[in-house]
Amino acid sequence: MLKHIVHDWDDSNVLQILRNVGAAMSGGAKLLVIESVVPDDGREHLSKMLDLEMLVVATGRKRTADEYADLLRAAGFGDTRVIPTAGPTSIVESEAA
Repeated sequence: MLKHIVHDWDDSNVLQILRNVGAAMSGGAKLLVIESVVPDDGREHLSKMLDLEMLVVATGRKRTADEYADLLRAAGFGDTRVIPTAGPTSIVESEAA
């Protein structure tokens, strides 16, 4: 489980983090990434304000569900699903290859 980790990093560093985590996982294990996921539509969401903060104070950013899926796939993970929660964060679940 990675909670509030990958939003601090740019895509190349996130890929390295995910590859390292994937290398330590056994096949079929599930990775849970707990982060704010930016909605694809135009509705207001806390993640959009947090995205601006990440762009100003760090090299990271908030990402959409598709962006998480692309990063996880590039790091060698399988299918990805996003599980919304009652709060501003979501659970991005993906299976180790």
